[in-house]
This record gives sequence, structure tokens and C-alpha cells, in this order.
Amino acid sequence: MSKGKWVGTVQRYRMCLDSSCLTLPRQIETIEAWALCDTPLTVRSMWYEWVANGPGQRRHDLGSPSVLIDRGTACVYQEMSGTNSFVNVLAAVAESASAKILLRGYDENANWIRTEYPAPGTWIDGEYVAINTTGTRSTKKFSSITEVVKPVTNGPVNLFEWPQALGANYQQIAYVSGLPGVTRGRTHGFHHWLAALDAKPFLFPGLVAGGPIEAPVAADVAVPHGRPRPIWGYWGDPAMPRDASTPLEGRYTDNDSWSTNELDVDWQGVTLYNLILAQWWAAGAPATRAALPYLPASPSKRGP
Repeated sequence: MSKGKWVGTVQRYRMCLDSSCLTLPRQIETIEAWALCDTPLTVRSMWYEWVANGPGQRRHDLGSPSVLIDRGTACVYQEMSGTNSFVNVLAAVAESASAKILLRGYDENANWIRTEYPAPGTWIDGEYVAINTTGTRSTKKFSSITEVVKPVTNGPVNLFEWPQALGANYQQIAYVSGLPGVTRGRTHGFHHWLAALDAKPFLFPGLVAGGPIEAPVAADVAVPHGRPRPIWGYWGDPAMPRDASTPLEGRYTDNDSWSTNELDVDWQGVTLYNLILAQWWAAGAPATRAALPYLPASPSKRGP
């Protein structure tokens, strides 16, 4: 069936790309022909890159694309963006309390992930994650996912990357303030006016932390007896003890540290731009731009 061009089984599929690798949905079995920007091009099998007198391995930076090369199947449509992300599992509808999905792949150190299941001492390849409508995060960080084993469910089950800024870090704290459903998120920061006003809550939603650094400015220290209020800097905060042996990810500051935690326009502006862009893209970009209303030319000024 997959090799025949039967009636009703051949369809046109149009897409817009911003990268060189594409994972097609499972409903597409075979690509018979393709065109890029209205120009018909060639489809090649996975052996094309291994022909002795051929072009060799192809990458996105090796000139303009001229062929579509089959790279086999994939269990996810998008690669992990880094090596420090958890995987969040979210069901579209209510599922059985015992429903679990099995994720297999490699961790942040490129080691094959193994966990103990269903009881301590029994090791399996991968990690089972509960399936529910509130979302469950994996306990292991994934740098790549190689296999997903899903049981029969009542509806779709989605996998989301849980990046470092949203809690996939050493302290498991969300670096963005005001996110709903976060159990441990950013609550403080270095800001003159918010401190002077004794604002409560201190941070309004959507502010992003600068993140930990290895060597802050030497003057960024705590002043416990400061007036009108104490200052808790990078060094000397009893609520966040640290020294040279503290791992870099453990040096995140949720306090008055101005060298790492200042509410900077540079940070917030870029974040706001990306959030608005994502919202606009998810809603569907308009196909055409609305025409501007006609404005008559301004009358020229006349002299006396």
C-alpha cells in the first residue's frame, strides 16, 4: 500500500521552513516529488550521502539546497535545544491514574538514561513519566530523545521541553517571575525603586533573571545593617550561602545581587519580544498586511 499511488492516497503538502532539517508527520509515508520556492528538485534516498563518487555528507551550510535527502524516521519532530532540559508530559484529556509513557534517550552528560522501575533494584532503559492533564516533568534531563513508547490513551499526549530558565537547573527554580503553576519561582531582584517603595509582591510578572556567574563584581556583597533596609548581595547572604566550591548553577541569586540579578532593560526587552513573537506565531501570522488608510498630502505653506 505504501508503494502504490492509489486513489486518495496522494496529496500536496505545503510548508514554510526556517532550518534545513524537517520531520514530517506520520500521515506522510513517501515523498514522491518536491519543489522549493516553485522550483522542482530531486528526492534522494538515505544512501545518497554514502555513494563513493557522490557529494558526501550534506549540511545546511554547504551551499543552496538542491536535493531532499531521506534521513530515516524520528520519534520527535524537534530536537532538544540544549543539554539541560527536562521533558514535560501533558495529556489532552483525562487518562487513567496508572497511565505512563516511556522516554528513552541520553542525559546531559551524553550517558544512556536508565532508571529503577517498578521497584528499586530493577533497572530499565529510559524513564517512565506519568500522563495527566496537569503535566508531569521527567526526573532526568534529556539531551536527546531516541524512543517514545506510549500506551493506548483516551486522547493525544504532548511532550514539551522544559528549559533551564523555567526550572531545569541545579536549584530547580524558574528564572522568570509570575509564572502560573510554578512551585518555586523568582520573587526578588535588584531594583532601586521597587526597594524604595517596598513593593509587594516585589517583582511583577514576566521579569527574567540574568542568571548565575562565576566571578561577580567584588563590591556585590551583603550589607545586613544597611539603612533604610538591609542589602543581601551575591556574597554574604545567609539565605543563599555560597563559596568558591559551589557549582556555577548553584550560584543563582534571588536577592539584591546587582551584578547578577538587576532588572535590566536589555534582558526584559529581548524576552518580551520573543514572547510576543511566539504568541503571534501560535495564533497564525496573517497572510497579507492590511492596507494603510489613504492620507492626503499636507497643504503647502504659503507666504504672506
